Amino acid sequence: MENISMIKTAGIEQNNKKSDAKGSLAAIAASQGIALAAVPPSLLAIKGLTNSAKGLDNFQKENIKTAAKNVLDTTGLTQKGVKLNDFKNAGLDFSTMPDKLKEMLNPIYATAKGKNAFFGGLNGTKMVGGGRMFKNEVVCNMDKLPTAIFHEIGHAYNANSSKFWKAVQGMRGPAMVIGAGLALFCALTKSSKPSDNANGELTGAQKAKNFVRENSGKLAFLSMVPVLAEEGMATIRGNAWAKQMLSPDIAKKVSKGNKIAYISYIAAAASVAAAAHFATKIKDNFTDKKDNDNSKNVVMYSHQG
Repeated sequence: MENISMIKTAGIEQNNKKSDAKGSLAAIAASQGIALAAVPPSLLAIKGLTNSAKGLDNFQKENIKTAAKNVLDTTGLTQKGVKLNDFKNAGLDFSTMPDKLKEMLNPIYATAKGKNAFFGGLNGTKMVGGGRMFKNEVVCNMDKLPTAIFHEIGHAYNANSSKFWKAVQGMRGPAMVIGAGLALFCALTKSSKPSDNANGELTGAQKAKNFVRENSGKLAFLSMVPVLAEEGMATIRGNAWAKQMLSPDIAKKVSKGNKIAYISYIAAAASVAAAAHFATKIKDNFTDKKDNDNSKNVVMYSHQG
C-alpha cells in the first residue's frame, strides 16, 4: 500500500509540474498578445505627428527650424553643447524589407524618413554594431517632421537643465524593463499559501511575492510613471516654446501632434499594466484548477486506500 501511495503522489506531482508549465506558457502568451495592443496607438501617434507637418510650405518649415535654434540659444542649451541634427540619411539598406517594418524596427531609419524624432541623450544612443552616436543631439528630419522638434528639445532641456528631470529621464529604461518583467514574473510564479509551510505561516519573501502578484497591474502601470512624467514635461515645455516662437496656427499643429504622441505613451503604459494583470489571472486560473483536481484525487485515493 505504501508503494501505491508513493506512485500516486508522484503522479500528482508530475501533473502539478505539467499544469504549472502550461499555466506559465498560457500566461506569457496572453501577456505578449495584450502588450501588442500598444502598437495601434503608436501607429496612430506616428500618423498624428506626420499629419501635423502636412501642408507646411518651405518658408514655414524654415521658420520652425529658426525658432528651434532660438529656443536652444535662449534656454542656454546651445552653451551646454546641445545640437540640432537635421537627420535625413540613416545610411541603412534594407531593400528587401517593407518600409513600414523598417520604421517599426529601427527608430533611426524611421527618423530619417520623417516618422520619428528623438533626443540622443547626454551619453549618446548606443548602436547595434557598437559605439554611440547623437550625443546631446536633438535628431529630427526638419523637412518631413519639423513639428516634433520642440518636444525633443524638451527632452534635451530635461537632461541638461534640471537635476530632477535628468534623474527621471534616467529611470526610463529601468522602468520599462520592470513593467515588462512583472508580467513574466507573475507568469512564472504562483501565490503562496500558509499551508505550503510546516508552521502554517507565510515567510516575508512569500508575502512580498503575493503582494506583487495581487497588485501586478497597478505596479506595472506605476513603473511606467517616470516615462509618462518625463514625456509629459517634454511636451509641456515644447508646446510652450512653440506658442512663444511660432504663429498661432503652426503652434496649434505642434501642440496637436504632441498630444497625440503622448496618448500613445498612456496606451503603452495601460497595455503593460493589462499584460501583468492578465498574466497573473491566467496563471492563477491554472493553479486553482490544478489544486481542485488534486483535492479530488486525494479524496479518491483515500477512499481506494
